[in-house]
Amino acid sequence: YEKALQIEPDFAEAHKNLGNTYRELGRLEEARASYKQAIALKPDFADAHFNLGNTYRELGRLEEASASYKKAIAFNAEFVDAHHNLGITLHELGGLDEAEASYRQAIALKPDFTEGYYNLGITLKKLGRLGEAEAVYRRAIALKPDFAMGHNNLGTTLVELDRLDEAEGSFMRAIALQPDFAEAYTNMGNTLKELGRIDEAETSYLQSTALQPDSVEAHFNLGDVYKKTGKYSKAVSSFEKVLELSPEDSLGATLQLVSLGERKIPDKTPEKYMQEFYRKKSKNWSNLDIKQTKYRGHLLIETAFKKTHDPLDQVEILDLGCGTGSLASTLRPYARTLVGVDLSPDMLSKAEEVGLYDSLHKKDLYKYLGEISNQYDTIVAAAVLVHFFDLDDIFFLVRDSLKINGRFIFSIFEETEKAKNLNSFLMYSHSDDYITALADRLNLNIIYKQKDIHEYHKEISVPAIIYVLKKIPKKA
Repeated sequence: YEKALQIEPDFAEAHKNLGNTYRELGRLEEARASYKQAIALKPDFADAHFNLGNTYRELGRLEEASASYKKAIAFNAEFVDAHHNLGITLHELGGLDEAEASYRQAIALKPDFTEGYYNLGITLKKLGRLGEAEAVYRRAIALKPDFAMGHNNLGTTLVELDRLDEAEGSFMRAIALQPDFAEAYTNMGNTLKELGRIDEAETSYLQSTALQPDSVEAHFNLGDVYKKTGKYSKAVSSFEKVLELSPEDSLGATLQLVSLGERKIPDKTPEKYMQEFYRKKSKNWSNLDIKQTKYRGHLLIETAFKKTHDPLDQVEILDLGCGTGSLASTLRPYARTLVGVDLSPDMLSKAEEVGLYDSLHKKDLYKYLGEISNQYDTIVAAAVLVHFFDLDDIFFLVRDSLKINGRFIFSIFEETEKAKNLNSFLMYSHSDDYITALADRLNLNIIYKQKDIHEYHKEISVPAIIYVLKKIPKKA
């Protein structure tokens, strides 16, 4: 190609093909330059725009990749791969609705486009449209019956639809088609565990770790199975392996080791684990988790708020750990200003869609509270303190952030044996005596207290206490 360009420097096709060669060699910046040169010589060169888009994607420059794919489509409206790759890029950029439209356009142009159906299924699943995702995955499989990834993703969708027996069949098919499919073994293990077939789940996880020794999820779930079956030394080894492979601990191996007596209880839920936990929750928080339809936590906070606030008073309200904004519609009518703070970007994006907050802040709660004083009439913390072991510091910061006579409304998981503890589902619980003593020490009067059921875990009730504390002047 270089020789061709020596002979004819304005040969656009040769510049494009040289770019393709550079891409194959991993020389992406040189590939980019070649495609740009081809386009400079031939501005309507759809293939060059498309390949430039692919190069930008490999460079991680997604916005530029998106622009290049759109140019390719502008010059060739029936460019199936450009529509498809634009969909992949838009999905990665978080534009799921736009990604769906691109995939559907690709499929309209090529009705037997298996990969297009597969990626459309991924987007629909992320959008929470599980029934549509199932149908699309089934279409991909109909077009390509030996499509192992299609069977696997159909299985994960059926799991979310709570059709576990069908999901098991999909994972079995994926494994039969691809015996070294480690991810399918992990998903099979998860399904068998949910079905109560613990020994079979253990076998699946062991197969997954044998095939993919660096699979963090498989080692974590294997540890969970060992813990459930009383194989505690093996459980410890598995959770230690998770931390070795993934020191940031997004799955919560540290807390599992605490529950096994191998670690000291941390002051708060590890940040990466908490972010991952709420990233998953944000997908279906508006439904309060289909499998936990008896969730009552926010209702209990709403009741406490309404019983201690006059709707005629307009006050400054801080929604601490606001999540997706589940309480915003209750708080807004009482608020002169309503501010939300949370650590999870996924939750905050949902809260922003609610459109009821005056401002939203992605910040550590300690840091945010430490920057303000005597600012709020009411601070609400629904299911927030369950992530903190010792509450002294956060109570101190809340007190200083409240005006005199301001109110602090919050929930805790009730602890009956100790002052504070890590409970069976790896969140913190506190006793009424602990809260009462802490409130008294910080000049916070308890003006409302209600014991109730917060939610259910595996059909087991989780008792909670809802409090409203009032800030009073410091004692002489």
